[in-house]
Amino acid sequence: MKYAIIVGIMALLVVAACSTTETSTTTGATANVVKVNFQNGEYVFTPSTVKAGEPVTLQFQAEEFRGCERSFNIHAEGVKKVIQAGDSQVTFTPTKPGPLTASCGMNMYFGTLNVE
Repeated sequence: MKYAIIVGIMALLVVAACSTTETSTTTGATANVVKVNFQNGEYVFTPSTVKAGEPVTLQFQAEEFRGCERSFNIHAEGVKKVIQAGDSQVTFTPTKPGPLTASCGMNMYFGTLNVE
């Protein structure tokens, strides 16, 4: 019985960690498109470099994402997205040059998008 309760609590914690809201910030300009895949335990951006001050639309290959890797974040830019079929993109405008670290909701998986 204790085991079932512990497993139930752990499942609730995982679901809570993966539940985020989408944040999107744009300037009204046409966005550059960056495809995001999940390969070998990390987020892969193609192209991997964008320009500061220009809108970027991240297009996720939704069928590739499972579990907590669906909960995508770029904390430095306030980007939060739960990736799912039919709703698999987010647009934001990077504010300054440098590497942007992306992570899952549980900080288990990472990737880097470079900003010039």
